[in-house]
Amino acid sequence: MATSYRCNLHPHGKTKDGKPIDTKLHYQYICREGKYQCIRNHGEDLRHKSSGNIPSWANESASNFWEEAEKNRLKQKYHDRQEARAYREFELTLQMELSLDDNIECVEKFLEQTGIKENHMYSYAIHERPARHDKDMINIHAHIMFDEHIIEKDRPLPTPEDFFKRYSKNKQGEPVGGYKKDRRFHDRPFLLTARKIWADIINEKLKENGIDERVSHETLKKQQADLYNKGDYENGDLLNREPAPKMDEIYRNPKLIEEVEAKIKQYELRIPDRKPLKEMDFIERNISLYAKDIVLRRAARQIQWNHKKRDEKFFKDKTEEEIKNILESPAVVTVQDIQEYLTEKIKASEEQIKKTNNEYREIKKTILKEEWYHSVAIQKMSGNEYKKRRKAYIEAKKIYEEEAAKDEKMLDPTIPNFQEKYMFYMFNLRKLKTDAEQKKASFEKLKRDCMERKEYQRIIEEIKKENEKKQKEIKVLMGKTKTLQKEIDTAKEILNDFRNIKPDTILFSEPLPKQLTRDNKINGTIPLKKLKACSYKGNIYYIFDGDKESVKGVRIGDDIIEGQVPVYQIERKQEDGKYYITKVKPTEEKQFLYKNKNAKTTNELKQQEPKATPEIKKASAQQEQRQSSALTNTIDRMIESKDPLIRLRWNEKENKEANAMEEAEKRLYEAWHPAFPPRTR
Repeated sequence: MATSYRCNLHPHGKTKDGKPIDTKLHYQYICREGKYQCIRNHGEDLRHKSSGNIPSWANESASNFWEEAEKNRLKQKYHDRQEARAYREFELTLQMELSLDDNIECVEKFLEQTGIKENHMYSYAIHERPARHDKDMINIHAHIMFDEHIIEKDRPLPTPEDFFKRYSKNKQGEPVGGYKKDRRFHDRPFLLTARKIWADIINEKLKENGIDERVSHETLKKQQADLYNKGDYENGDLLNREPAPKMDEIYRNPKLIEEVEAKIKQYELRIPDRKPLKEMDFIERNISLYAKDIVLRRAARQIQWNHKKRDEKFFKDKTEEEIKNILESPAVVTVQDIQEYLTEKIKASEEQIKKTNNEYREIKKTILKEEWYHSVAIQKMSGNEYKKRRKAYIEAKKIYEEEAAKDEKMLDPTIPNFQEKYMFYMFNLRKLKTDAEQKKASFEKLKRDCMERKEYQRIIEEIKKENEKKQKEIKVLMGKTKTLQKEIDTAKEILNDFRNIKPDTILFSEPLPKQLTRDNKINGTIPLKKLKACSYKGNIYYIFDGDKESVKGVRIGDDIIEGQVPVYQIERKQEDGKYYITKVKPTEEKQFLYKNKNAKTTNELKQQEPKATPEIKKASAQQEQRQSSALTNTIDRMIESKDPLIRLRWNEKENKEANAMEEAEKRLYEAWHPAFPPRTR
């Protein structure tokens, strides 16, 4: 593969002398924080950094978390084991062909699909630098640090001591102590799975961006075998090598840089090594492999460039041919097109009526009667006070009236202590009446005070204008509903008139040729010249069914009638690997030369779709616009003429006279025009 790929998983990093590095310092180094904030490592620059699942006790600081992780590691080192680790780290090669945003999206997907984003504290940084020995390449890569503890979202731990405490369970089987560590990162199967995940993510993004290159997580030998099986020996030979070592140390050693440059020049001049690879020492061997990898990658890019230029010319020729075919395809309108269009239009109009009616009801609720203007104006002027006093008056009046209705019962002399109870009743009744009258007076006074204020009439006018505006709105909505309903009724009427007409009946078409040629298209999509052709008794037939003895086809030179040509049953026999026609007989079938949704031929013919270039998309859009315009214009003329039975003048029987034949041919072949016979009711 020409595109770089690396997906390595490391335990806690170590210094040159084998000691574990400080976790916090490593985080600050890859994220360019703390004392590393302003450094640029040999032209390497930080492009992006991010962290996730930071515990609350770290105060949203990844640096604080990794500092506590390092403290915990040191405790484990002195109490448990010497090789304690605080993190693991993925190193991922990103793609220079992708944008920074695309590369970030790839890293985020990798975190999701490996479970790190959901279950672990993580920090990652993206670095970028020019390739040291290849000016056309950019070295862009990501470092992902993550903690192995599986965070339980429903069991937050408040302190770092709790977080890093050893995991255990009580007698009831409930987790106690810290979080459990995820041991799957120790296993080789997980790394193999992660490598495939990363390759799939990168390849998906490359494909999404229209980039032909792909990466592979397989070994070089496996990739080479796959290419050889496909017959791609040119690219396969480039993989006949050992994987290149990681040579970060060369960027810190000028002498090694010179040796690598010299070795690259040697391989480019095809000068062999003085001794075989197995006899070289460690440094010599790594320099040789590293230089050879650079040279082979340059060669791979040159091969790809040559292929790209060749493909560009091929696709340019194909594109020009496809654009011509698209633009020359006639716009055709059939009964089925009309039926589908009107059915969708009815559905959309009914939805619009429903929406309009809901809007109408909502506005109708807010329209005020004229006698309500004064109350609404006073309510606006007094705030909530008017409503409050009016409600109090109504309630007091209701209580008084209910109590007054008991008068006859209280006049019954047979009631014990009649006089005493009646006097108490009357006293209470007068009290309720006074209360109701006072509340009424308060309510009326507020009303009079508001009506005497200067802004009263202005508010009344505002309410009136707002009301009139809403009334106009509902009139517009009513008119809109009536118009939509009228369109629905007209569409249903047209559909009803079409119910007994064959769906493939043509109502409109742009010009088609008089006779079938190899440039005509099956169902308006597949040019005849792309099908297999056979000759028989001086005629040329184009075959639909491929390598069969009994096939169907069409004959060059047949008359095109109503956009269709006859289909023939063709019998063949095979001799010396070739087919020869033995018999041809006509059938009752017709083959469409325009797009027809119900045609089966297009599915039977395995036609490879052309590459959707911007030019082809533009031509397709122009053709779709012509088709759409033809459809809508035909329907508009139906509605305007109040006659849906627009038919083409296909019937040659009415033109048998010799002096009328020329005019009939002119109508039939130069352009198809819809006729509008008057409707009889």
